[in-house]
Amino acid sequence: MTVVRGLTSIVGLFGKVLRRGKPTVEKTIEDLGAAFDCEVERIWRHLEAHTERQQEFEERMQSQEAQTAMLSALFHAHRTADPDKHLRLARLTVNCIFNGEMGVESLDGAMQAMVQLTGADIALLGHICQFERGILERKNRNSSYMYDEFQSDWGNLVRAGVLNDTQQLAYRSSLTRLQSLGFVQQISASQFGIGHEPYMLLEEGLRFYDRVQGSAIK
Repeated sequence: MTVVRGLTSIVGLFGKVLRRGKPTVEKTIEDLGAAFDCEVERIWRHLEAHTERQQEFEERMQSQEAQTAMLSALFHAHRTADPDKHLRLARLTVNCIFNGEMGVESLDGAMQAMVQLTGADIALLGHICQFERGILERKNRNSSYMYDEFQSDWGNLVRAGVLNDTQQLAYRSSLTRLQSLGFVQQISASQFGIGHEPYMLLEEGLRFYDRVQGSAIK
């Protein structure tokens, strides 16, 4: 199933290598296109027993909204030469299309975040999701106890050794970036020492991580 039609047609808009030391437009399109196809094929195989869902997915991928989303992903891809970010950008885009999450502003914001965040930032977000997603996924949430639950789960994260004190500057920088994007929020808790201040996972952060990881299929 080929879904990256139209991406190569915009090569003529650029035609030259970006600044010295950066990849060419053609190379970026090739890498991103391959990543798009890989993620589409992964989802397609997962839906093999669900013909109707395959058809719905194909229709979404061929829609004007999806083409616009992929074009936007290409523009964001030119902001980085990191192939890992190109791969994650493709996963994010395809999984958002799969879920029908193609609002221009929200998707563009997620793409900007994808380029801005480092691999270490996303890895830390993944750990936070691992320990705290259960709170957000619970159907009957009691807001009166959520802060206590977040603090408890954060304590489990700290005890699991996720926060390496020898790399405190690095992980605190990651938390600052994640909070600036609205993915996590620091909460007050006197029982945690300096450098271990708790953060609660926000729904946007969980959604972003799952899309980047290719976890859209349910």
